[in-house]
Amino acid sequence: MKKLVIALTLITSGLSAQNQPQGVHVTGEGVINVVPDQVLIDVRVEHEGDAAVEVKNKTDQDVDKVFKFLKKEGIAEKYVQTERISLNKNYQYNTKTYRYVASQSISIKLVDINKYENVIAGLLNAGINRIGNVNFTSS
Repeated sequence: MKKLVIALTLITSGLSAQNQPQGVHVTGEGVINVVPDQVLIDVRVEHEGDAAVEVKNKTDQDVDKVFKFLKKEGIAEKYVQTERISLNKNYQYNTKTYRYVASQSISIKLVDINKYENVIAGLLNAGINRIGNVNFTSS
């Protein structure tokens, strides 16, 4: 009986080994380094003051200067987008008064990376006071 069980075990294990698919499995990783040719820039204009209308108007004026500058630089409107506009009322615990903060975030895509330095300098002169992210990418 033991011989029969051993023989059946050997036969079935041999059959299951023959049913296994044959092949070679290879796993790999490729790395490509490219020189960036585009820049994504996130900037913000933000002002703080005692009156909501005052800070909102000042922010709007600076944002208008930013848009005019970008247009003058030949950056297409499709590459300039307002991301966020906010107006907040903040309580100052030390002085027991309220202050208002208005901001507008703008994202800019430069398809000509050679304009980067000039655009950053011009944006600062136009009134942006925060640079969020600068991402160099490749098309």
